[in-house]
Amino acid sequence: MPLLHFDTHENDAFTSWIDDNPDGYVVNAIRSQLVGDRTPVPNDHVLHRASCRHFRDDRDYTGTRIKLAGIDHDSVIAGAELLHRATPRTCGACTP
Repeated sequence: MPLLHFDTHENDAFTSWIDDNPDGYVVNAIRSQLVGDRTPVPNDHVLHRASCRHFRDDRDYTGTRIKLAGIDHDSVIAGAELLHRATPRTCGACTP
């Protein structure tokens, strides 16, 4: 299954995707704070449902965080493990 990656300044695309794919999944990861470094912090990956309440206000979700999204649960987890070298923990609010 194809995965989408949302990075800095892609908030409109990300919020459109979660609105269009409420049954999808999103791995949310903090981006490294090193200047010019866009790699995610390995131990801070959280798997959410696209419909999670954590994505339902007007803030910028891609300002300091990287998103990996897709329709298939297992593919999104495998993508995080392969691309980010991290196994995401599950969100306690939406329990994906």
